[in-house]
Amino acid sequence: MPSIEIDGFPIAYAEAGQGVPLVLVHGTLGDQRSFARQMEPLGAAYHVMSLSMRHCWPGSWFEGGDFTIDRHVADVAGFITALGQGPVHVLGHSRGGHIAFRLAERHPELVRALVLAEPGGELDESLGGAPASGAQAGSFAAGAKLIAAGDIEGGLRVIAEYTGGPGAWEKRAEHRKELSRDNARTLLGQMDEKR
Repeated sequence: MPSIEIDGFPIAYAEAGQGVPLVLVHGTLGDQRSFARQMEPLGAAYHVMSLSMRHCWPGSWFEGGDFTIDRHVADVAGFITALGQGPVHVLGHSRGGHIAFRLAERHPELVRALVLAEPGGELDESLGGAPASGAQAGSFAAGAKLIAAGDIEGGLRVIAEYTGGPGAWEKRAEHRKELSRDNARTLLGQMDEKR
């Protein structure tokens, strides 16, 4: 699996196709495999690169303090710069949408076009509006507490049911459960994230 070292950390990625570069940025509990089903169709028109953000599979969370939007924005900017093919198209999903938005805001010279699919992340003063509801923060905190205590399935179930309703974890496809399990500990870093 290819990777590019950014600030001393390998950023692994999957790639498909040829042509204009398209960088995919995953959301919470995801990694480069989050876009596995889209790689071939998108690769018919683009050189698609699906990143695994710092500390996400195949890496691991080691309780460091660098699991932040700012760090991930810097990683994506470093990745695009290292490619030497910018500006590129960027697609971000969920938390990855927030990262992609911040990338375009801070490094417009690197972004040709921006697609935000269900962008997530709490609003901060720079965006105006209200912060995420207490229910969302509470469910993520409850899930993270279970994960920290070693109950990965229980923690992921709490989060899945908040976002998808009762029984959402049981209904989730096995490949999506595997992604979440492999990246469950990254939620602990995200809980302390400062933006």
